[in-house]
Amino acid sequence: MKRSTLLTISISAAFAILLNHATAETSYAQSPKNCGPRSKVIKHLKEKWQEIPVSSGITTNGFFVEILSSPGSETWTMVITSPITKRTCVIGSGEGWKNLENFPIEKSF
Repeated sequence: MKRSTLLTISISAAFAILLNHATAETSYAQSPKNCGPRSKVIKHLKEKWQEIPVSSGITTNGFFVEILSSPGSETWTMVITSPITKRTCVIGSGEGWKNLENFPIEKSF
């Protein structure tokens, strides 16, 4: 593959990721049932799904991202907290969360 083609693919992928992040921020901000004060969102997830924070990180633009998981990793939820509004929004959920340090990558796919 030519270098210019790889560059075009890389730029397109980066743009798609940024666009997806901006779209998710807007759509979740417009849906009050998915957002709220962090303490209330975390409390709700613990009461309804028995999920507690198991991983977290800060994005390059200052958003706080967390993964919450239930005992035995039966369910998980990803939330993001805005450094500006301090609102926490659910951005994804599912089943079977695995921490990579305890789960070889080659066996996860």
